[in-house]
Amino acid sequence: MARLAPQSQFSKLKQRRKIYAASFALLMALSFGLGFARAEDLLPPPGHLTDSPKPAGPVSPPSGADSGVGDILPKPGQLNASANGSPDASVQPAALQLEVLIDGYKINLVAGFSRLPDGGLSSARSELAEIGIKVPGIGKPDEQITLAKLTGVTYTFDEKALTVDITAPDAARIPKAYDVIPKQEMVAAAGGYGSVINYAAFAAANADLGAGHTSFTGASVNLDARVYAPFGVLRQTGTIGTTAFTDSTTTRLDTTWTSSNQTRAETYRAGDFISGGLNWTRPVRMGGLEAQRNFAIRPDLITTPLANLGGSAAVPSTLDIFVNGQKTYSQQVPQGPFEINRMPILSAQGDAKLVLTDTAGRQTAVETPLYSSPLLLAPKFFDYSVDLGLARRNYGLASFDYSAEPMLIASGRYGVTKSITAEAHLETKYDLMEAGLGGVIQAGKFGTFNLAAAASDYRGDIGLFGFGSWDFELNNLRVHASTARTFGNFNDLASVTAFQTIAPGSGIVSAAVPTAIDQLNLAYGISDLDLTLGGGIIHYATALNPDSLLINANATKSFRSRVTVFANAYIDSFDANNFGFGVGASLPFGGVDKNIVASVAANYDNKYGTSVQAAVSRPLDSSYGSFGWRVNGLYGSDKSLGASGAYRAEQAIVSADVAGNANHVSGDARVEGSLIATKAGVFAGNPVTDAFAVVDAGVPGVKVEFENRYAGTTGKNGKLLLTQLQSYRPAKISVDPNSLPLNSNVTDTEKRVVARTMSGVVVDFGVKKDTGSALVIVKDKAGAFAAAGTLVSLEGQKETFPMGYDGQVYLTGLTAKNTITLDVKNLPCKLSFDYKEKETSQVLIGPLTCQ
Repeated sequence: MARLAPQSQFSKLKQRRKIYAASFALLMALSFGLGFARAEDLLPPPGHLTDSPKPAGPVSPPSGADSGVGDILPKPGQLNASANGSPDASVQPAALQLEVLIDGYKINLVAGFSRLPDGGLSSARSELAEIGIKVPGIGKPDEQITLAKLTGVTYTFDEKALTVDITAPDAARIPKAYDVIPKQEMVAAAGGYGSVINYAAFAAANADLGAGHTSFTGASVNLDARVYAPFGVLRQTGTIGTTAFTDSTTTRLDTTWTSSNQTRAETYRAGDFISGGLNWTRPVRMGGLEAQRNFAIRPDLITTPLANLGGSAAVPSTLDIFVNGQKTYSQQVPQGPFEINRMPILSAQGDAKLVLTDTAGRQTAVETPLYSSPLLLAPKFFDYSVDLGLARRNYGLASFDYSAEPMLIASGRYGVTKSITAEAHLETKYDLMEAGLGGVIQAGKFGTFNLAAAASDYRGDIGLFGFGSWDFELNNLRVHASTARTFGNFNDLASVTAFQTIAPGSGIVSAAVPTAIDQLNLAYGISDLDLTLGGGIIHYATALNPDSLLINANATKSFRSRVTVFANAYIDSFDANNFGFGVGASLPFGGVDKNIVASVAANYDNKYGTSVQAAVSRPLDSSYGSFGWRVNGLYGSDKSLGASGAYRAEQAIVSADVAGNANHVSGDARVEGSLIATKAGVFAGNPVTDAFAVVDAGVPGVKVEFENRYAGTTGKNGKLLLTQLQSYRPAKISVDPNSLPLNSNVTDTEKRVVARTMSGVVVDFGVKKDTGSALVIVKDKAGAFAAAGTLVSLEGQKETFPMGYDGQVYLTGLTAKNTITLDVKNLPCKLSFDYKEKETSQVLIGPLTCQ
């Protein structure tokens, strides 16, 4: 635990409080100022591997200077003023529209040029950029540039063919850019009003077979209630539990209002939450206010650096890109320079191979290394979190127990370059100031480093903290190493509030910052053998407990028969009695659709001895009506048999477990589901972990697909509840038109919707039943069918209906008495008929004959 300072030291704190207060204000202003910068701060624009070229000199050269590119000519078709100020037709440039060739190859573009008095050509700056020719300096888009004065550029003008063939080196051309990951537009999430209550009811009992006694051991209900609106979500969680029907407890967990600004990628909370932080900090459960960047609500933004590759093709070719031996991209490229932008890097380190194949089949290959890390932020992106409030104490035991001391936590990350991300963190309350700086550095083939250092002042006690991690990949080898060390009496908010948050008798001795945590993890895969080897070392040390140095090793091998075998072992080098090892195997069988897995494992532990476990299971899948089950047995110091089962209905998930040995049997049952109220009605469904949708097809028995997979069939009310949507991700929901009644009409059979977090959307397909539809057959006086394409008018309706083949026309909006008019062989025809709807078949009327 943290050490208390003598009372005299508190007088020193008073002198420092003004400094702390100023620091708080500065930090919050900085955090919010940076945080409120646009979330969509752009990466370097695609199509440019380097920064935009700077002007080589002044835009407007001095009088008499020959800049080569800054000459501003009159627009095509205008006369230049002569020396005496009068128009002179002899110096009028001629406006031309010419087909453009680059180095003899057509680029399928026509550009505007001006024919100068000396026979040369000029073109607007914007036109040259469009055909891929670089123009130094900056200027207005319509500024005229003389082609002959561009460095390295020559051209041939064919006046008869109206073509211009421009020859330019790669340095004088704008590379043709291609995006591997297409840019996406932000899709605004739909807002609505409604409420959701998730519940999980649990009950357990046991029986003593020898004594013939059965007892109830407890029951509980976990509740998660939400009320959502376009301006936010109010969420309340809690538990109701009992160990006997006469003894019950109710505990409030979290009460939180949450609102998000999707455009700015920010989320704001008021109430109970877990503070934000960095890779090397510790979070705190608290109540108060929080503002943080939330890139999860902007799936159109790619926040990690992407690779840009470039090259040049001598002739039009096919470009193939291979990353770590796998083909990831293919593109037809024209002759000249090109850039491949927004290419994802699947691992922290790899190799990219660019292969150009021309029309003759000749190949040119270039290899280049790729480096990245999920810890990096793309350049100009800022990630932050600011939390202000009180520490939550005895969470899960007490409903309203908060400290009386306000505290502030702030964290930030900023993408400096593609390989450097800066980090900063601050924690403070009236008697603690802890601040740290860190950064992530991608060092090419040497791997990725995350380094940080922090210092704390707790009641006059100074402490230091250091952190470092290293991630390295080379072919199939993965290495992760990290160390975290404290020096002196280093404290953070998690440690100084520990005495308030740790319940008596919980078994936790101390929540102080560990003096040392060292880790080393290795993994190596041999793909030819389907073999993976791994191992690790963990060193853990605290000021009050003995050090622990745990060493582990594991291996996994797969066979063509789909059998997977594994082995593992561990030992604590500081405690020779703490060691063990195990072996096992698993085998899926029954086909992919059955998804049944059998497994067996044998383990030895120096404390518990030898044990053997065997199980056969089928997990519950995501479709309604699915079953999941498991049968398992254990033989060792304890011997037991167990079985469990689960069923997913549209209204809830029901599951049960039973386990026992020779004299004792225990069991439990659970029901998990949700109650949802929206403008479309009230529904009972599966738990809503993120977002949901109510599909309104208007009629029962309509098959619904979610992301091209069958999701269910609409009920008697014509609706279906889908509870597995991912918030802020566009979801494709469709109805099967073949399952619609014959007397129905639908305008759209597929829609893409976006829901907010902890909210829902109603998807209305606008199916109309009883549309008054019929297929009417019309013949002329000679008995021939009316010609296809003839327009038919229905009395009382403005729209017309086109005649199909064999004199058939499909009419909607029919009533009991109807009249249609049309022209048959240029003669007017008027027909009247009665209509009566049929529930199970299409109404067919006719043939009707014009008189």
